Amino acid sequence: MEENKPFLVQTNHLSVGYTNRTSTNILFENLNLSLEKGKLVCFMGPNGIGKSTLIRTLSGLQSPLRGSVSGVSVKNISVVLTDRVEANLSVFEFVSFGRYPYLPWHIQLTDEDFATIKQCMEQVRISDLRDRKLYELSDGQIQMTAIARALAQSTPVLLLDEPTAHLDLNNRVEIMNLLRRLAHDSGKAILVSTHELDLALQTSDWIWLATRKKTILTGMPEDLVLEGAFDETFQFKGFDLKPGRSFTRQRKINRLSYRAKELPTSGRRMHWKEMVTPFSRDRKSTLKFYPKIIHGFFLKELRKL
Repeated sequence: MEENKPFLVQTNHLSVGYTNRTSTNILFENLNLSLEKGKLVCFMGPNGIGKSTLIRTLSGLQSPLRGSVSGVSVKNISVVLTDRVEANLSVFEFVSFGRYPYLPWHIQLTDEDFATIKQCMEQVRISDLRDRKLYELSDGQIQMTAIARALAQSTPVLLLDEPTAHLDLNNRVEIMNLLRRLAHDSGKAILVSTHELDLALQTSDWIWLATRKKTILTGMPEDLVLEGAFDETFQFKGFDLKPGRSFTRQRKINRLSYRAKELPTSGRRMHWKEMVTPFSRDRKSTLKFYPKIIHGFFLKELRKL
C-alpha cells in the first residue's frame, strides 16, 4: 500500500470467522483492505457470507483468526450493528452514550456534549423523538437512533452494518446521502454494509464486494460493473445484470446485450458503448444514469416475463 495515502484503518493478511473445539469456519482470509479518509465505502455481498462478522472484527468486537487490524480504538471507531436494542432508555439517553468515551470520571455531560447530541439528532431527523422510550419506537426509528448515537461519538471512522434496513425509501436515500456528505465534508472514513445496489452505485466512492471464494473485490463502482463482478456475485439471485438474463424462469430476456442495444433512461437514449468512455472521464455525470437504467429498464423487462 502507498504510504502517502491517508488510511485510517488497515488490515494485514486478515482472516475472519469462528472457531469451536473441533473446527474453524473461515469466512474471509488473507484480506489486505484499507479505509481511506474522506471516502464512503459500500460493502456488498450475499446474505450469510460474513459481512457482519468482518465489521465486528474491524471494530475490535471480535478477534481475528489470523492477521491484524490497525487503527482501532474506542475513540477512533464507532459502529452500528444490526443487534436489537432493548433498554428502558429514552432516545436522548441512548444517543448520549456516544459521548461517554469523552466524559470525565464524574460522568457529567458538558454544554458541548449536549450541543453535539442535539446536532446528531437533527441530522437524522429524530429530534421529535427525544423523550420517547426505545421500546415505543418502530424498527426504522430505532435504526435512526442508533445512527445518531454513532455520529455523537465523533470518531474519524464509522462502521455501519446495514444502516438502511427497516427504513422507507425516503429515509434510505437520506441516510446514504448524509453518510456521503459526512465522509466528504468532515473527512471521515465510512464503511457501510448494504444490499441497496442502486444507492451504493450512486453514492459510494469505493466498493467492497464479497465473493464465494472467501475474498473481497475492491474498486470504483463503475469499474466493478464493467468487469462483470456484480454479475458473478448476484447471478444466483435470479437476474444477471450485465447480459440481462433472468434465471428465475430459465430463459433470456428478448433483447440484445447492453453494448448493442439502446437503453431508454428517463427520456434519454444512449448506447452502453458510449457510456464506457465517460466512466473514466466524468464519473459523476455517468453514475447518475446507472440507477435509472436499473429501475427504468431492467425491472420493466422482468415484469414482462
